[in-house]
Amino acid sequence: DNFASAGNTVFTFMTAARNSFLTWGLGVAFDQVLVYHRFIGRLTVVFALVHSCFYIDDIFENTTDYVTLTGLASLGCGFVIVLSSVNSVRRKFFNVFFWSHCGSFIGFLVGLYLHTPAAHPFILAAVGWYGIDKGLQMLRKIPKRTTLLEKVDERTAHVRFAKDTLSSLLGRHKVGQYVFVNFPSLSLQEWHPFSVASGPSDPHIDIYIRALGDHTKKIVEYSEHCADDNKQTRIRVDGPYGTLPFNYRRYGSVLLVGGGIGITPILGILRDIYDHTGRDTKKKYPSHCIRYVSVVWIMPHAAESSLFLDLLNSFHQKSLEDPLVPDLKLSIHVTRDSDDTIVTGQQIIYSKPQFNVVVEGCVENKPASSTSMLVYACGPGGMVTQLWDASTKKNSKALRVDFYHEKFEF
Repeated sequence: DNFASAGNTVFTFMTAARNSFLTWGLGVAFDQVLVYHRFIGRLTVVFALVHSCFYIDDIFENTTDYVTLTGLASLGCGFVIVLSSVNSVRRKFFNVFFWSHCGSFIGFLVGLYLHTPAAHPFILAAVGWYGIDKGLQMLRKIPKRTTLLEKVDERTAHVRFAKDTLSSLLGRHKVGQYVFVNFPSLSLQEWHPFSVASGPSDPHIDIYIRALGDHTKKIVEYSEHCADDNKQTRIRVDGPYGTLPFNYRRYGSVLLVGGGIGITPILGILRDIYDHTGRDTKKKYPSHCIRYVSVVWIMPHAAESSLFLDLLNSFHQKSLEDPLVPDLKLSIHVTRDSDDTIVTGQQIIYSKPQFNVVVEGCVENKPASSTSMLVYACGPGGMVTQLWDASTKKNSKALRVDFYHEKFEF
């Protein structure tokens, strides 16, 4: 049990690294590796607790002993790590999670190192692995200047910057990714992940930042000041990371549902399907099986539609003019406003979508030869659950409906 706890520290650090043979060599997305990081980390603390139980009598008899104190200190730090990493703490109090997590990890390693010489090779291997990861990150975190920084509505900022040359050469840019971004002018320590809204073939990366917390509110306000002064700013970028857990190109019918700013990863998919600007025109597109795409965008207020409505309309127009691209149905639903209006030629529907009807429409428009359909949702949990239920009802022997999702709140 002692060796199990010490040995697991290597795998805990390995799965916490954004750059490892798991992410580079095996092509596993960093966010998927984090699932194993949480499991192995908690298992490590359990092994440490079991180890302590075997020596409970010695602990009470030798409370002030050097070995006892270092072991209890390491175990206590392990408990802090586990408690601070639960979803309710991590999501609502990120800075509390981050600093207690990092500080307790150092305490856990130091305590374990002093507790027993048997743990030394495991701890040195873990620290070495993590050091290599941080070194690779530092090479990519060299500050770069934004090419576009603007406040696009009361709660959203648009940031654009050039892609990293090495990442582009290695072909690391794919649809459905995210990047960690830091604004040194606001804080040297605050790093937040943001979904990439641009396509893999674009020379730049676009991200849209919604003011959902204290730091993101500062970014939106800062973007307004920069736009007023007609200046750009320097940012540090780590990424891209992640990938979509499915290949949307293999489906004849695709349903994409975004809630609020959850439309951003969907924009990357649409750019890949409909935007062929800058590509080799000698290649006959499309290189996919898609024949019908339905996009449902849900938002609290109609004013938010101005964010991406022109872009969505351009995709819709492309589907009407170009016979080589799939048909596109675009639906915009507003859930909190009450008056009907027409915005840039698109009728806004002032009600929640009937997902049973939406899914049925995709089934009816799928190619006759297709036996599967894709449904992808990104948005609030309630929206995702309702769409999931509607999609599940359409599963049958003749049709398989594959459902994927990402959850967050407006």
